[in-house]
Amino acid sequence: MPIHPFVVHFGIAFSWLAALGYLSMYLPHPPFSIKQIFIIHLGAVGGILGAIFSGLSAGDGLDLSLQAAELLQSHQLWGYISLWLIGLLGLWAYLRMSRWLKIEKLLFTCLFLLSCILMSVGTHLGGKMVYEEGVGVSGYQMEHEK
Repeated sequence: MPIHPFVVHFGIAFSWLAALGYLSMYLPHPPFSIKQIFIIHLGAVGGILGAIFSGLSAGDGLDLSLQAAELLQSHQLWGYISLWLIGLLGLWAYLRMSRWLKIEKLLFTCLFLLSCILMSVGTHLGGKMVYEEGVGVSGYQMEHEK
């Protein structure tokens, strides 16, 4: 049983939850501390790492059409971009934590939201592989070869 479909959702959920946490910092009384949001951010990085490693494992030995292979390459590229962006933003948050200047905090939040949107591009491509190309769906190839 492939683990990638289960693991992938952790990185997505934690990333968007961290984005909401960072946005909540602009409220008069934020519901979370910056340290709590940072822990969620670390969960996002861990979830993305888990998705990448489980995805690499799931991709081994697949017999893909040209279209599916191109989608897979793009999906992987967006996964790596997401890891680097969200990971580097995590380093920035760790180094600056509660000493952010107002403009720096705004720039950070905008970049984090952009990173989540870019990650969503990659997740969309993964969905296209499954739902349009049938990658990883048992019985799909046999049914569509008839």
